[in-house]
Amino acid sequence: MPRPPPPLLILLSFIAVFLCYIVWTREHEGPIKALTRLDDGGGAAVTEAGDAIMGKLGNETLKAELGRAAWKLLHTTMARFPDEPTRDESEALKSYIYLFARLYPCGECAAHFQTLLRKYPPQTGSRSSAAAWACFVHNQVNERKRKPIFDCSNIGDFYDCGSSASEKPPVQLPRLSSPSRTLSLLLHTAGLASFGYSFNYLVTQPSPVRDSYGWHFQYLTIIGLTLATLTVAAAALADLTRSTRLFALKNRLSVCSTPLEVLISLLYWGLRLIDPALVLCFAHNGFYPYPLFALLDWPQRTVLFAASAVLMAANTVVLQWVYARVNGGLLLFHPSVDRHHLVPRRLGKNSPDWWWRQQQQLL
Repeated sequence: MPRPPPPLLILLSFIAVFLCYIVWTREHEGPIKALTRLDDGGGAAVTEAGDAIMGKLGNETLKAELGRAAWKLLHTTMARFPDEPTRDESEALKSYIYLFARLYPCGECAAHFQTLLRKYPPQTGSRSSAAAWACFVHNQVNERKRKPIFDCSNIGDFYDCGSSASEKPPVQLPRLSSPSRTLSLLLHTAGLASFGYSFNYLVTQPSPVRDSYGWHFQYLTIIGLTLATLTVAAAALADLTRSTRLFALKNRLSVCSTPLEVLISLLYWGLRLIDPALVLCFAHNGFYPYPLFALLDWPQRTVLFAASAVLMAANTVVLQWVYARVNGGLLLFHPSVDRHHLVPRRLGKNSPDWWWRQQQQLL
């Protein structure tokens, strides 16, 4: 019987296929590319000229309080903006933003905000475009000040405090601030290094299981390790690319890997507390990968597997409930975008630094 391909080659091939899939999905996204709608016709001219009127604000405490209040006002204004505004309403909001920048009480802050306005012009074609634009610009300021980046996927619902439940479904945003991008990437890189060392041990250390049918994937522990590795790899790629698609993929994998890891821990340590010999697989080279199976007949094994499935389902329900109580909703899928609010591709290509190219990483 010919020997199967080396497990390391299988693992590397799987990782290569996974990375190719990620690259392919990023390069072949559908026509839905952004949040905004730009009218083909010209509108009323908006006064963009004029420097900041106010002088420098030296009180740092007052500057911070003013900034928090100003951003709340700006985000709430965008969230309360009509979904389908008239041309006059869109132009009014655009004028308001430029005047807001000129009249902002902090002169140096206003000058920086005007720089952002020149680089990323206000998007006022719809409520979603205005809310997403404001969140994107706010995150530009957050990056400059080395503050956490806010998730813009549901920014409009987060600040729209005046809508009734019948107007739009309630959205629960994360309550806990995400760590910085650098810290998150370091954590996920350390996890990948740890998992890589574990797989290296499985490949290099001689073991009867390594040469048997099914390799180490006969063990639930190794299956959990593989799924955890894929989860952390997706998280690291999301840190590098800031792709919300990858972030949602990481969350979907987490929904699978986290309950499985809890199940493995409960089963392993539970059996080990009963009798350590039940989980010391290397001491038994029989048919079953776990010595426990040799002690159970067919009905008993059926009960064991059914109980494990029920425990796995219970873990999933409990963990999702705990996450919702602690940190709100969990983004599992790439948010949908209404085609009515889109920027045409031909208009977006007119500017190489157009803000909606950045929005592809936010939604």
